[in-house]
Amino acid sequence: RSSSKKARSGYRAEESAGREEAATLEGVPQNVWRIGTIVTLVIAASLRLYNLNLVPLHHDEGVNGNFLVRLVRENVYVYDPENYHGPTLYYFAALIPWATKLLFGTSARENLGLTTFTIRLIPALFGIGTIALVFLLRKRLGTVATLAAGMMLAVSPGAVYLSRYFIHETLFVFFTLAIVVSAVRFYDDRNPAYLIPVAASAALLFATKETAMISAGVLIIAF
Repeated sequence: RSSSKKARSGYRAEESAGREEAATLEGVPQNVWRIGTIVTLVIAASLRLYNLNLVPLHHDEGVNGNFLVRLVRENVYVYDPENYHGPTLYYFAALIPWATKLLFGTSARENLGLTTFTIRLIPALFGIGTIALVFLLRKRLGTVATLAAGMMLAVSPGAVYLSRYFIHETLFVFFTLAIVVSAVRFYDDRNPAYLIPVAASAALLFATKETAMISAGVLIIAF
């Protein structure tokens, strides 16, 4: 019995040492990890936020802008499943003019929140948020792979372009990845609290674009 206890104790010590070794993740110092994530996010933010007014609104952005303006000024949104997508982009973008109106107290001031910069700010923030979600997968991917993935996404021409563009795609990618990250956290920790962001992200994903059905099918196959 004594030898059995020693064996179990030794196994626990090895397991603890393994967890500590995994925590360092490939021997990369924690300061290097922190600096890497900060630098990546700064680069991502710079590419996504700098001079958002540079390009005139595209026709897709104009269509989405019409939905947003009506939502802000008339508090009306009507979903049209034949030609357009869901309302999440408009409601997130409407928070800025609504907040402006609340702070300044006059309807005339709401136009301060309806500018090219402010409406494009929403996908830009979600684009940066997507990179932050990638960093939460460090335990699964490893430090080097996670930093590489974050940096490649930060400078990806396609990701940068869509993050500077008032359309649904960047939000769609964010909610899809949020489902994965939250589900992985739940799988690892068995904490029911992680099911809340899983459910919220899934709901917002379906409320963003109808092609959520495809993403859901892919996630099920991957699972």
